[in-house]
Parts: sequence; structure tokens; C-alpha cells
Amino acid sequence: MGKTVLILGGGIQQRPLFEAASRRGDTAYLVDYLESPACAGLAARHFQTSTFDVEGVEVVAKACGAEHILTSGTDQPVYTAAAVSSRLGLVHPINESQGLWFTHKTYMKKRLLLGGIQTPRTTTCRRGSNPQVPFPPPYVVKPSDSQGQRGISLLTANQAEGGGLETAIERALAHSRSGSAVVEQFVEGREVTANCWVSGGRIQFLQVNDRLHFDDQKVLGVCKEHRYPSKLVERPSEMACLENAVSRIPEAFEIENGPLYAQFVMDRDGQPWLIELGYRVGGGFEAFFIPRMTGFDILGQYYDLVTDRGTSIESVQLNRHDFGSICFLFGKPGKVSHVDATEEFLGSGGITVSPGDRIEELEDATSRIGHFLVLADDVESYHKRLERLEAEVRATDDTGRDLIIRGIYE
Repeated sequence: MGKTVLILGGGIQQRPLFEAASRRGDTAYLVDYLESPACAGLAARHFQTSTFDVEGVEVVAKACGAEHILTSGTDQPVYTAAAVSSRLGLVHPINESQGLWFTHKTYMKKRLLLGGIQTPRTTTCRRGSNPQVPFPPPYVVKPSDSQGQRGISLLTANQAEGGGLETAIERALAHSRSGSAVVEQFVEGREVTANCWVSGGRIQFLQVNDRLHFDDQKVLGVCKEHRYPSKLVERPSEMACLENAVSRIPEAFEIENGPLYAQFVMDRDGQPWLIELGYRVGGGFEAFFIPRMTGFDILGQYYDLVTDRGTSIESVQLNRHDFGSICFLFGKPGKVSHVDATEEFLGSGGITVSPGDRIEELEDATSRIGHFLVLADDVESYHKRLERLEAEVRATDDTGRDLIIRGIYE
């Protein structure tokens, strides 16, 4: 007999959850603050409520008789799902406290330190407080609990003076769910992500990718490409350090089963510093990338875990393809007049702008206008396919000017 589920978020990245519900004969309801989210037509009913609104989602869950609540590809709704499930006594793989550990930087840092996992030094600030930072700049200032690189600033010593730090904190506070911000020690180095599945408290690595991003001095932390395999495979000692750090996470966060997404900076000495962590499938379309690369239906497994159907890690086939990447599309400011993409491109990704839409300045992860996957079995084929797919999508203004930022991939 089918179950009743409530899915938080109705964007492209949540579509596989609705498809999983349909395949299992479940009834899926949707919570999304947008009037017409992409997955509205797949839901039994769309409730126009913010996925950040715990009390609002609790009301919806009661109204639709939800037996299970879940989300994917987004940070803060992880807490909402855990909190509402705990309050209503619904089966869920993490409780409200764990949800907070994964979505609020102050609580996350405490668990990391308890677990002996290296992470940049941090201090928490609230509105009206006089920030006392016990370590030298440069600083990264970010909301304690937000997503998509919203409200993040990188400050040098000069930029932090003369009210610069206070201004950055206020900017971060404007994007915080709880009204707090963190000032974090900036660690310079290559960024790497680990996508994992926890089974019985033990880590199964699915992918370790290089997280390639724009210049931090131009726009901080905005990823342009996740590339597999990471260059760490050429440095076994560094890979071992990263694997050791990741292996400590389940015990530190009391996780028995489910997805983990961990983002690290590898410093000049090859040491990993954990800067982001989520009990979720990665928000960079990893839900599409991981199955194509490994054969492991990570969202299907997560769906079955949340809905109390049981999971299995046996389907993982590492290195189904030797090379792969998720490439994100970004645009130049302008009004879109025409969009064109080949069938091959659309089979590997998508573009999210339409004629009449306006593209603003690149600011954070919400500035993405599309994505595509590149899969290949050798380096030469990989680069040829990357170049071909990038050329097969266009977005132009009424003068014919190409609005897509080109040549950013590596």
C-alpha cells in the first residue's frame, strides 16, 4: 500500500523524489514558496509555504496526513524535515538536534571539534553585538544558516577595517534564518567535495570531486564545475588524510545511515579543512551525476530510507566512467530574447532561463542559468565532449549578443 509523503522544494533537483514516489505508488504533496514551481504538476497538491517555515510546514504535514517528510539538493529544508518529523513523531533518519547540527554553522562547528575534524576557526555574531574576532584576517563572513552562497563576504585586513567587518556581518545577518552570522578563518587552497553514503555508521565513498569555482576575489565560493576524478588521486597521502577526516563524521554527528556531502579546502601542506557539511545529496545536481557515474541511485536509496523501506549499498559500481563533470551555466547581465539548445545538450542537462527573463550580475549560486553533465572514458574524449556540449546551448538578447559566459571550464 502506498504511503503519503511531503516533499520540501519543487525545483529541478527535487524532481527525482516525485518520480520515486510515483514508482512506489506513494502520494506526494509539495511545499514550495513559489507560485508555480517546476514540480507542481507532479504533486497531489502544492502548498505555497516556505520550506524554511517549520511551523507552517508542520501545519501542512498535519493537513495532508504526511507519514514522511523529505527534501534533496538544498540545505535548510533538511532541518525543517527533521524538526517537523520529530515534533509529529514521524519516522525520519535524523532528529531535530541532528538537523540543527547539519544546517547551523555554530552547532556544526562544535560537533566537528568534538569529533576531532579539522575546520577553520569561527566566532558567532548577532545583530547589535560588538564583534570580537580572536584570530587575524582574512575572514570569511557568512550567515550561520543559509544556502547558495547568499550573504557571504571575503575580507582582507584592510577591508575589515573602518566598519567593513560590521557591514559584512549585517549583510550576512540579512540572509540568516536565526539572526546570526559567523566570522570564519579563511583557508586558502583547492576545494574538494566528498559524496558518500553511510551504512551502519560506516562511510562508502561514491565520488571525490574537485570543486572548481570562480576567483574568490571576484565572487566568493561560487562553483562553476564539479570534476571527477579529483586531482587528489595523484596524491595518495592527501587523499588518505581526507578519507580519515570523512570517516570521523558519522560518529561525530551520530549518523547510522544516509547521504553525506562534505566540502573541504586542501591547504598548501595537503591538509583537509572541512568548511561545509550536509546530511543530503549535493546541491550541484549530484543526484543526476552520481547514478550516471556509479550506478547507485542515491536519491532512490534516500527516499527508501526516509520512507522506512530499507536501503542497500550493493549496487555501487565505482568508475562506470573514468572521467566526468557537472558544469554550471552562468550568464552576462541582459534580457533574454532567444534560447536554443540541441537535443544532445538537453539529454545531458538543461537551461533555466526563457525569453523575457533578465539575467543579473553573477552574485551567488542562485545566478546559475543551467547545467550539463560530461561523461567520458578518456581525457581526450572528455575535453571534446565538453567543448561540444558548451557550444550546443545559446541564450541571446534582442541584438543577438551571446549572454552565456564561455570558456570557464577546466
